[in-house]
Amino acid sequence: MGNRAVIAFDKYDDKSIGIYLHWHGSKETVEQFLAEARELMGDRLGDESYARARLMQVIGNNIEGNLSFGVGLCECLDCDNYDNGTYVVDSSTLQITENIN
Repeated sequence: MGNRAVIAFDKYDDKSIGIYLHWHGSKETVEQFLAEARELMGDRLGDESYARARLMQVIGNNIEGNLSFGVGLCECLDCDNYDNGTYVVDSSTLQITENIN
């Protein structure tokens, strides 16, 4: 039970880097995290490795405690979660390009 989702970067496969969200996986919340990360990146948006790191920072800053947020390869995350599925995010734009349920 939760409001789960995984954010995969650039493509979705077992070896993609992903972010697991247990209670913050709605599209609206993920879009808020992405918007905050885009703002933080400013004119550096397009630097893919920094953008991925800053998105993780934004999520961590918004989720209190030490639960409900993880990072790993998609093969180790709950991508088939029956809640919000997996959002594929373009690392250069921090925009959702696909939602896989």
